[in-house]
Amino acid sequence: MATESPAYGASSPQVGTRDDDLDQLPDFATSARPGLNPELWARIWFVLAVGALAYFVQSNEVGRSAFGGSQSAYLVVAPILAGLVAAGYSRAPRGVIDAESDWIGAVLLCVGGFAAIWLIEDRLPTMAALWHVDNLGLLVWVAACGMVVFSARHVLRMWNVWLLGLLLAPVMPFLLMTAQLGGSDTANVTVSALVGTVAVYLAARFVGVRRRLLATAVNLALAAATVFLLAEAGLYLRVIVAAGAVPLVVALALHRMHYLSRTDWELSAGATLPRCKPQSYALLLVAAIALLCVHLPMTRPATVDEARPDWIQAGALEPVEEFPFITRFLGPDATLTRYRAPGGAGEYRTVVDVMSSPDLARLQDFSDAVWYPSPTPVNYTPYEALADRPAGIKTAHSDADSATAQDTTNWSAVTWVWHSGRSYQQVTVITSQTRGLPAPSPRPLNVMNSLIEPALWVARQQPSQYSAVDPIVAASGEVVVQRLVNAAGGPSRGGLAP
Repeated sequence: MATESPAYGASSPQVGTRDDDLDQLPDFATSARPGLNPELWARIWFVLAVGALAYFVQSNEVGRSAFGGSQSAYLVVAPILAGLVAAGYSRAPRGVIDAESDWIGAVLLCVGGFAAIWLIEDRLPTMAALWHVDNLGLLVWVAACGMVVFSARHVLRMWNVWLLGLLLAPVMPFLLMTAQLGGSDTANVTVSALVGTVAVYLAARFVGVRRRLLATAVNLALAAATVFLLAEAGLYLRVIVAAGAVPLVVALALHRMHYLSRTDWELSAGATLPRCKPQSYALLLVAAIALLCVHLPMTRPATVDEARPDWIQAGALEPVEEFPFITRFLGPDATLTRYRAPGGAGEYRTVVDVMSSPDLARLQDFSDAVWYPSPTPVNYTPYEALADRPAGIKTAHSDADSATAQDTTNWSAVTWVWHSGRSYQQVTVITSQTRGLPAPSPRPLNVMNSLIEPALWVARQQPSQYSAVDPIVAASGEVVVQRLVNAAGGPSRGGLAP
């Protein structure tokens, strides 16, 4: 038999009050005395704690990347914003809570959610890495813990929280929006501040429309002022203040003012938290420790080799074309130049694309990006052809066997990152797999070519094996790669920590 806990939110309002009025009340008002419900906030902190414990490795990596200049610095404040939105749902729905049903729902959510993430990472590893699909695991885990601690009804009711999490956890939507605004640090902070403003609007659901809009406008004004007043500060600090500290202060001030303005009957109208046995807390803690062990260890980006500043001249590369769109993704100081490789005008043409940026973190934000068109999803694999290869070198190629048009240019690429002079460079040696046709030009990333097209391909095709590159094509590219490695200083290059 399922055990039932007391009715959650079953307290009766006084005569003349409406249920809608009670829905506007924060749940932490459980008595007439001032202060917050300690049990409610203790459970909130417990859910946050087991979430941080289970995903400590990933959270630590996010913080390290953000501090190093990554454009995904907003991920540091994303849990704060989600918590502010969740605070607006502190009054649980009415009805009987079944603890056993909550556990069943939590288990099903974990099994289904983690299985879906694993399937995506296994089927499309490069796309999953680019979009950081693994970040969705924390969202699944926190939702499951919330079902156990607060009830499944309460968790399902907070759809705004999960929608915001689904938009923030994958990094690419944020990066693509930043790219539309130019790709600068100011554009990044502006988008982060807009996300914080949206979070404040969603978090203010417990007050009237006028106060809600006023709080949103105040947050927008303060965030905009922060963006310009801290223009000389680093990206990390600007995001922390504009998208984290400002929404937090505005939301807490709104909670405080609303609490002080409530009447006596509003203060006495509270909600009873459902019983949660100590065994449930213990099981969640054990499961969090198990997830922590599963995530250990975590692979960090490879060390970056040092190349001679004049390796381009030493490799006899001739510039052919510039691609200015790269500044929208890597910042205004980035460049993307195509060079003609010696001997690259034969049957299978080979060119060299060099993507330069003074910021290593920005290059690593797009380390799994595929900048070249392909009829099928492309996945990177380690490149093993060279004995003394640069650290982190990898290869990818389009599937020539699945081409449906004769004029489609298929390609094979070898790419790596090293440090040369005052900039970091991602070097890509790309060889055309189609006789007589040049290698394709890089194109900007968007939702269609980085998400929708790969997903549609998986839905309609299931190839039995991955296509192979013609040995002549592979040999043509390998010759150029070896020449560039030798021009950069050969195997005696030193290593730089990322």
